[in-house]
Amino acid sequence: MERVFAELNPLGVPWLPPDAVSRAVVYLATDEGFTTGSVIEVGLGLSALKP
Repeated sequence: MERVFAELNPLGVPWLPPDAVSRAVVYLATDEGFTTGSVIEVGLGLSALKP
């Protein structure tokens, strides 16, 4: 199953580790993460394949 999921994204890993998501949440929850009008995508590189 891991191999199948790993082949579905450009980074070649089966799924996003929880710490990657939690780092994004912590960034947004701090003053340094003050962001407006932006989309912060936390993923495995699928947006790089979209035209």
